[in-house]
Amino acid sequence: MHRTGISTIGKCAGYIQEAVDLHKIKEHIQLIISSKPELRRLAKKDHKKAIQFAIEGMHFDWYVNSKLLLNLYGRYFWYMELGNATQIIAAYNDDRLAGVLLCEMKGEPKASHSLWRAAYVGFFNLMQRIFLS
Repeated sequence: MHRTGISTIGKCAGYIQEAVDLHKIKEHIQLIISSKPELRRLAKKDHKKAIQFAIEGMHFDWYVNSKLLLNLYGRYFWYMELGNATQIIAAYNDDRLAGVLLCEMKGEPKASHSLWRAAYVGFFNLMQRIFLS
């Protein structure tokens, strides 16, 4: 049993629940396939881009109008999924991040742990319980 988290080999796979522009997605998938991305460990400098992939891929902007709240929620979502992941795979095209796949496999240790990220997620969960219940 496994659960995939944030993902996107190029913003295309994983969390596409509602495809708004299928032609754009098809073009992006073709670009990824034709360029033969290199799969490797996610560089720390690319976490911000992964957060933007999550915001865009999950359409958070459909529900949140504030740029600040959008980025705070995107960071929360990324930290939450990163904390659950046992495998983190990044795809790069010419050293540019094309996408990230996070996977949680039962019986495997977590791939990344940070007290700061856990505190951020916990605080965000508390705020959601207070203001959204």
